[in-house]
Amino acid sequence: MNTACAIGVEALIRWQHPDKGFMSPGIFIPIAEKTGLIHSLTYWVINEALNQAKLWREQGIELLMSINLSVYNLQDERLVEHLGETLKTHGIPPSNLVLEITESSLMTNPELARTTLNQLHSMGVKLSIDDFGTGHSSLAYLKDLPIDELKIDQSFISNISTDEKQALIVQSTISLAHSLGLTTTAEGLETEDGWRHLQNLGCNLGQGYLISKPLASDDLVHWLTESDEARKALQLQESP
Repeated sequence: MNTACAIGVEALIRWQHPDKGFMSPGIFIPIAEKTGLIHSLTYWVINEALNQAKLWREQGIELLMSINLSVYNLQDERLVEHLGETLKTHGIPPSNLVLEITESSLMTNPELARTTLNQLHSMGVKLSIDDFGTGHSSLAYLKDLPIDELKIDQSFISNISTDEKQALIVQSTISLAHSLGLTTTAEGLETEDGWRHLQNLGCNLGQGYLISKPLASDDLVHWLTESDEARKALQLQESP
């Protein structure tokens, strides 16, 4: 947050239904989970996201790519192998990929989740706890997992510059996370006051509408090249 550089993006899935129009993930993801289609859907998202990362790299744009996993993905015995093959196919370094998992996903089957996360970590993939603070896990539990990042839920960020109790919770979370060697990211940033407050608390990264609304891939490239705050994210290849 101190540099205001764009370092990564999060792949968000949206469905423009031919009859029903725009459908949010909150509608169709639970259906995909219930019917077992969540695995093929996740594989499709992984392939699309890594293919886009490949295209950006060819343009000299190097960004971390974050993808959300469902609780059911952590129970998929094929996930690790499939992910490794897809990374290899698109030529993306594993360290450029961040997989986001919610606290509830971890607590559904802790031992299986731990096994899967250890395998993913061994590949070199980064692992992030999404929406931290909304589930039932604790930093004491997370210290035994190969986690790289905590994303603090936007419910703790929205009024951080005016709500003293909220600010204390976030401050404690950031301090404990850093003591465990974890990067901290504030979700749902919408105000400059919130940005400055989180800077003062030592938060590493920020995400939200203050920075940018969700963008299509072509629009993102334009934003990166035209925005002073984002321009440093470009690592342009030197001409031969």
